[in-house]
Amino acid sequence: MPSATNHSFGSIVSDRTIDNVRPLKVICIGAGVSGILAAINLPKQVQQLDLAIYDKNEELGGTWFGNKYPGCACGEFSLHVGTRKFQ
Repeated sequence: MPSATNHSFGSIVSDRTIDNVRPLKVICIGAGVSGILAAINLPKQVQQLDLAIYDKNEELGGTWFGNKYPGCACGEFSLHVGTRKFQ
């Protein structure tokens, strides 16, 4: 059995400091509400972000784009319940 003291951590430990920001590639699967929110919020929180969003549909919207709900309408529903504010 190999000894833990003989193991080299040279390939695991990086020489860069924790404050040294490096580019980060992120792939988001789905362009529904969560994907759109990720596209808005992630760049605010992560420096040097390379974000790609993929969806099976040709347009944004996820389930709301892909599915049709005949006869479904918004009646006495308060529209501000499902909204988000971005400043």
